[in-house]
Amino acid sequence: MAAIRSLGQPGSPKCVVVEGGDGSGKSLAAAAFQAVCQASGTDVVLVNEGTEPASVIQRVDAGDALIVDNLDRLPGGLRRALFERRHGASIGSLLTVSRLSPLERELLGTDDDHHQMGRWEDRPSDVLIIATLMWRGLGLTPDLPDLCAEGVPEAFRQGPWPKGAHSIRRVIDLLAEALALEGYFERTPRPIDVADVLSALVAVIREEQPLEQEEVIRIVVEGRTDAAYLEAAAQLADEEWGSDLLSGCCVAPAGEDREGGGKSVVRQLISLEAQGITAIGLLDDDEPGRSAFKDTRRYTTQQVYLLPKEFEPLRNPDQSGKIEIEDLVPASLIERFYDEHSELKPEERTTRGNLTRIVIAGPDKERVARWICERASFKEMAKLVYVLCILRRSIGLPLPDACPPLDDWIRKLSGR
Repeated sequence: MAAIRSLGQPGSPKCVVVEGGDGSGKSLAAAAFQAVCQASGTDVVLVNEGTEPASVIQRVDAGDALIVDNLDRLPGGLRRALFERRHGASIGSLLTVSRLSPLERELLGTDDDHHQMGRWEDRPSDVLIIATLMWRGLGLTPDLPDLCAEGVPEAFRQGPWPKGAHSIRRVIDLLAEALALEGYFERTPRPIDVADVLSALVAVIREEQPLEQEEVIRIVVEGRTDAAYLEAAAQLADEEWGSDLLSGCCVAPAGEDREGGGKSVVRQLISLEAQGITAIGLLDDDEPGRSAFKDTRRYTTQQVYLLPKEFEPLRNPDQSGKIEIEDLVPASLIERFYDEHSELKPEERTTRGNLTRIVIAGPDKERVARWICERASFKEMAKLVYVLCILRRSIGLPLPDACPPLDDWIRKLSGR
């Protein structure tokens, strides 16, 4: 707190770095600095993993103070940019991080005031203090120290606390719940003993064990219909070639219905990178998709691709056309759907010579996708199969022996 209060003072460090694991209390330091800034009318910029990255740097450069909470949960490019700018704010900066990278640690200098919070297991007195405060926070009486039998303080001090203060709070919650069930607070018949505490602690450790997740590469797409088309194309390729194009991968929609789109793909790629999960994004080649493509390339090291411009159905000049996932399906197949469903109409139908582009109305997209995926042949889904092959190659996964040379294949598929 003294280090935070000294920010902006002559001769003081320009940046306070608070390093500590999950539940160590580092975000309280961020909240404290934010409160100080707000009380003094200081223009402070707060950045965390939920911040939209597109305008961050511009805002940071214009602010008087900077708070970056959980620096290590940000995408690599944004993390580097903010770390480089930590001395730029006129009042000062506060960075919280679970663990500095070796390079960041090496670059710390006299303008940085570095504080390591330490593990709760190494702070036994702090554990007892915060457990007592959490007990009071639940409105329970008598006070926790007055209820504990011999050995209970030692049991609390030992831990372990996988998620720091979050684990301590959960143990207190479970302990209070278990005691309440036996009517403990109505009569207080006995002291809280070690077995009570250990039972709650074991339950928390079991709860907090990380779930075993299958190690797969995520192909992040804009919405559920994109996923449906790609999964159907993979199934047809498996039947045609005897090879699973989604081996080692899964298709992950970035959002449901209107919650999807290019910006959602960007956020999902950033989030997955922060979790250490390899992913690749696939975007429509339209104005929102191209904008999201630029943001992804700026703020994350995850790969991202636009739908191939060679598949633009009306063959407009580069950057002037639109390519959505449905444009990779033959227009004749979409026309068959509307012939069978005369009550429905496309949002738009454009013809140029012998070329046609059909835009499916938003409310009908999922219905059309289901119909097409149930009826399409390998040949009709070949452009989508090509996209899957491009994505596999880009992340170093092998292609089936039956797959044609991709450069030749795209020329054939696009008729160019």
